[in-house]
Amino acid sequence: MTPGNPSGCRNALRAVKRAALAADLGAVHLPDLRRSFVSIALAHGQTLADVSTLARHGDKPVTAAAYASLLEDERHRLGDRLTATGFGA
Repeated sequence: MTPGNPSGCRNALRAVKRAALAADLGAVHLPDLRRSFVSIALAHGQTLADVSTLARHGDKPVTAAAYASLLEDERHRLGDRLTATGFGA
């Protein structure tokens, strides 16, 4: 956004679209960005409660349902890490 312009939703969307065009990403939509944010945050160990709040989902079950496969993948990775350390052996 350029100085002097209000930073409303439409201006933010225009800035995102310009950046995506400059990066040759094709069409990028705000829901795509939110999904990317949530996916990355969960993959880096942020709690479901925190991510749900930051993504402005109405409640945690909405986030859990939308990203169940990511949560399942993380559960398996955690199990693998625990097994590698000898936990539970």
